[in-house]
Amino acid sequence: MKQFPATLLRLEKIALDYYEARFTWPRDLRVPLPGQILSLRIEDSTAPLLRRPFALSSFDKEKLEAGIIFQKRGHGTELLAAHKPGEILDVLGPRGFGFTPPKPGSRPILVAGGVGTGPLVFLANYLAAKGFKPLIVLGFRNHSFVPELEFTAEVEVVYTTDDGSFGYRGNPLMYLRDNPPLGDAAYYACGPHVLLEATHVLALETNSPCQVSLEEVMACMVGACMGCTCETNDHRKIVRVCTEGPVFDSRVVKWN
Repeated sequence: MKQFPATLLRLEKIALDYYEARFTWPRDLRVPLPGQILSLRIEDSTAPLLRRPFALSSFDKEKLEAGIIFQKRGHGTELLAAHKPGEILDVLGPRGFGFTPPKPGSRPILVAGGVGTGPLVFLANYLAAKGFKPLIVLGFRNHSFVPELEFTAEVEVVYTTDDGSFGYRGNPLMYLRDNPPLGDAAYYACGPHVLLEATHVLALETNSPCQVSLEEVMACMVGACMGCTCETNDHRKIVRVCTEGPVFDSRVVKWN
């Protein structure tokens, strides 16, 4: 992990209240993995005081360019959405443990909702580059929240909306139960807690592996404040999402 200045290259609105930012990445910093996180200091002031955590949505190792997808839903992200290309971002990262590729011959099934979309876009393209044929099922409230996303040709993409205004009517788990994956599935999920737990349950029913990225509130991003803890079923009992996650085997998480 390293603190570094990054030049904002592009900032585009990709759906209602959703934005994608792309910025430079230091040549001497290790390549980030899908699922890893970073934090941004939004302004050189005390408002907002704390850094804001974001999961990476893309990385181009040839161009040394990283990206995040975020939702404008608070003072910090409102300030970030107002930035202009050429401005400098104060970045700290990459941080945490990312997703692990499945065993050879598996079909990666990626389940995302809302702000959980970004890291699974990164993962889908990453796995496709490794020879897998990922299926990503994305859930949104309605058509206005469906973002413009970039996938390689090897990724199968399914969109769902609650009201049926775009793609399948329903949510990602409803789609997967109506269209069960064939072969050895390996599940990955990022999004609201209810979506993560439902994906975990679906994976248990078929004895399939499942990795989830937890969306806990993160303050210090270095594991000191203990503000992003979650309970586990293993010997650790409690883990810090920012340092020991954010990605976990779903069977380790203690679901309430």
